[in-house]
Amino acid sequence: MLAALLWIIGTLILAAGFLLLFLWRVPYFLIKTVVRLFGRKLEIDPWNRLGMSSMASAGSDRVVMSSPDMLYRFGAFDVSKHPVVVHCVVPDQDTYWCISLYARNTDNFYVRNDRNARDREFDLVIVGPKNQFQKSGDEEVVVAPSARGVVLIRAVMKDPEDPHEVARLQEFLNRTTIVPYSQGVPISVG
Repeated sequence: MLAALLWIIGTLILAAGFLLLFLWRVPYFLIKTVVRLFGRKLEIDPWNRLGMSSMASAGSDRVVMSSPDMLYRFGAFDVSKHPVVVHCVVPDQDTYWCISLYARNTDNFYVRNDRNARDREFDLVIVGPKNQFQKSGDEEVVVAPSARGVVLIRAVMKDPEDPHEVARLQEFLNRTTIVPYSQGVPISVG
């Protein structure tokens, strides 16, 4: 009887340990897989890059529970060696827009939308968890909890069937860039 009870307790402890290990590692695996697929699609190193904006479709949908009324722009950042600057361009009309940053473990650590953005264009500097950064202007500085993570930009389309509206909104989303931050000055892209 005692041996059976010890066996049951040992089995439960072992199962709980495997469950905790699984729950701890799965988010890291998910981000790694998504970024790897993103890199294959770009056919280059995916870090510190943004893909082109696109509508969600059944075959290309990488965002869980994405909306067919939204345009998405996905990217990956690596701030292990130096900060990066995300130059954000918010659509000028009454369109919901949002940028979200996710750590390696899928934790959402930053969100800014069109309602709480001070300006229609702003720089967001992402700094690594172990790096120091001296603010030099109006840029918004965010310290990432992990050196690598994901950038997700979304915008709602009023009429996804209107090709002119889709093109206009895509143009706004595609004007957002991510570049290295060098010597306290954003590197211009060109």
